Amino acid sequence: MGLDGPSPLRRRAQCWPTHAKTVATSAGHVRKNSEAYVAEITSFALAAQCERSRIESLTLLDGVGWPMASVILHAFHADPYPILDYRAPWSVSLPMPAPYSFAFWQRYVAFFRDIAATAGVDMRALDRALWQYSKENQLNQPRTGHGRDIAEGRERRLANP
Repeated sequence: MGLDGPSPLRRRAQCWPTHAKTVATSAGHVRKNSEAYVAEITSFALAAQCERSRIESLTLLDGVGWPMASVILHAFHADPYPILDYRAPWSVSLPMPAPYSFAFWQRYVAFFRDIAATAGVDMRALDRALWQYSKENQLNQPRTGHGRDIAEGRERRLANP
């Protein structure tokens, strides 16, 4: 049955208008997954103690790459996770790597958790604010690092593990 039925994952994904394009783009591939497979992989990922197991296991699902896996962790995991898309990094002048790696993801998560804690907001509020900032200011500029200057120590920590 895949994600066509009333699974909690599908219902939650439909409530995310800012990520509707990503969901729609992946939908054809995501449907290739059986409900049992989705349940098993997501159960494993959400219960995993190892950060690498959490993110990379989700990419085993057809149609789920690093960005969609980050959305799943953001929406369903008890720990705060940022969403991996071009808008948030652009808003804080961070370049996006190609391809993604766990080393980058680990630094990315720590970086955005630090910002959320410093600002005293939850990860969803931070994600929405950075998304909106990019939407209003990025216009037709390329999807690369830009935006306002950020604390030098944070930028250095993300760039150099």
